[in-house]
Amino acid sequence: MPFPSFDQNDEILLPFLQASESDEESSLEALLQMVQPLLHSTLRRKALFIGSSVDLEADLMAATMLHILEQLRRCKRSYMGHDSAGVIRHFPALCRTIAQTTINEYLRLKYPRRTSLQNQLLYVIREAKDGNKQPLFALWHDVEERICGFRSWEGRKFIPTSLHHLLETNPQLAMQQGMPTGYTKQRSLSHVLNSMLHWLGGPAVFDTVVEATGCWCGIEEHSEVSLFQPSEEGFAAFDPVAPALSPEQRLLLKEQLRQLWHGITKLSPKHCAALLLNLRDASGRGVLFFFPALGIATFSQIAATMDMDLQQFEALCPRLPLDDSEIGKLYGGGVSSVSVWRSRARTRLLKNIEEDTP
Repeated sequence: MPFPSFDQNDEILLPFLQASESDEESSLEALLQMVQPLLHSTLRRKALFIGSSVDLEADLMAATMLHILEQLRRCKRSYMGHDSAGVIRHFPALCRTIAQTTINEYLRLKYPRRTSLQNQLLYVIREAKDGNKQPLFALWHDVEERICGFRSWEGRKFIPTSLHHLLETNPQLAMQQGMPTGYTKQRSLSHVLNSMLHWLGGPAVFDTVVEATGCWCGIEEHSEVSLFQPSEEGFAAFDPVAPALSPEQRLLLKEQLRQLWHGITKLSPKHCAALLLNLRDASGRGVLFFFPALGIATFSQIAATMDMDLQQFEALCPRLPLDDSEIGKLYGGGVSSVSVWRSRARTRLLKNIEEDTP
């Protein structure tokens, strides 16, 4: 007899929800592989607006899968506990939302001025009036995108043109064509948006408008951010830069890292690899070398936990941290598999540390 909460969960989750602990990993991998094309499509479309690299897209995918795994484990806990607190009614929709939230959070942290500009544009779209005191602009959805335009265009389907392509790929040239003579960067956002839409002659994707407006208004910023912030599954990123630590604090930190390493040695090779080869600090830098640097583990010992010989591990060291596709190739799995392995590794590592703590 199925648990009561199953009637509310998406049917495609049933094999995972009813899987035994030994079968859970394979069912999780199957779910992530199923939604991977959807995630790639969502992330790639969003990432185009920030000129993303392959490495950034891989990080976005890994962060997204980590959040999806957290939701799936919460769902299973609710399922096993006969309650509906963690019900997932539509799994693909949840995954799409998580992917969009992941990149939006990345943009918010990395580009605070862009986020401020986006909020200002949303306010302009909501509040700007024409000469008759009627709403001038509108915002609506077309499939998965937010579309903006004049109020008289509201609901119209977005049809990309050569002008839209120019606005997206070369906003500086688009500004030269689209803005009236004598334009200055001090012009109001309402005027900028009005000129842009008149030049396009049709609705535009809101994200494209935000990026182009930033260019037209001369907004630039550069910063660094990590996608892998602490989560309820456990691990805050380790920041090796701590010059203010006292000798006593450094000894305590070293002892904590010894306990961490002892817990890692109890994991399976592929779980160790998923955790260690991608280990990074809050700025995305590899920090695996701190184990040998502090005398906690040798390079040979680190390689052995991942079932590698020393030469193979040393060849990988200059490229650390590796992305999930590279780790998957080493251990015969895909990106989704590596995400599951890392999630399992973190869960088991916490248990190992708790068992070793007096």
